[in-house]
Amino acid sequence: MAVALRLSALIAIQMTEPSDIARALAAMRKVREKRCAVCDKPFTTRGRGLFCSAACRTKAWRERKRANAQLAQPDQKGGG
Repeated sequence: MAVALRLSALIAIQMTEPSDIARALAAMRKVREKRCAVCDKPFTTRGRGLFCSAACRTKAWRERKRANAQLAQPDQKGGG
């Protein structure tokens, strides 16, 4: 209900493009304090942020990539 009221208010002030409305709704989100999933450093976010910086996001991606590659490889230990 509250979102519908906000949306109607945004449309009333001449925001007719969907991207403008989405941008305005995103700006209304509550700011939250979170901890980075990689370095455990505190940071603030408005959305679903998991990482404090692009460096931590990249580090997490590389770790996931490496873990997936190890799972996909057949066992290299001899057996014969």
